[in-house]
Amino acid sequence: LCADDTGRSKVIQRLFVAAPVVVALALGAVAVYAKVVPMRFNLTDSVPIGFYRVTPSKAPYAGICLDPGVIAPALQAGVDLPPGECPNSGRVPILKTVYLATPDNPITFSAEGFTVAGVLQKNTVAKRISRTGRPLPHIPFGTYTSGLWAISDFNRDSYDSRYFGPLPESSVLYYAAPYFLF
Repeated sequence: LCADDTGRSKVIQRLFVAAPVVVALALGAVAVYAKVVPMRFNLTDSVPIGFYRVTPSKAPYAGICLDPGVIAPALQAGVDLPPGECPNSGRVPILKTVYLATPDNPITFSAEGFTVAGVLQKNTVAKRISRTGRPLPHIPFGTYTSGLWAISDFNRDSYDSRYFGPLPESSVLYYAAPYFLF
């Protein structure tokens, strides 16, 4: 071996030792930060995968607890809602973008999907059949002027207000803002 090869192999050895240490320190820092600032990790496909910081006030996304009456048809359609912290259902909250409909800012639901603030939201066309092949009834088409609407324009297969309509603001368990997305 020449001198350069020996020097390179020592650098490579040091990298193999240092890399796991750096990763461990980074994960430890995230864990400490998560203890101080409440965080949620989203693995669902309704919003981008990643870490979300829980905020005390309104943010782009909300963790929503669905009522048992809304959950039953979702489960029948094959939606996966594992056990979780929602007090009214014992299921996990769903993470969605939320919009408040008012007479000045109505939300329209049509065969083309949701229109919010005059903009047609992509991926919001109602499907007749779920991805598991079960019937998936949607709310009536129309213009709505009240209620909190949970709408996912991220995934066309998302189970959202297309199928259960508006929600009371009391259904929000927390608000969340993206922190680190993959």
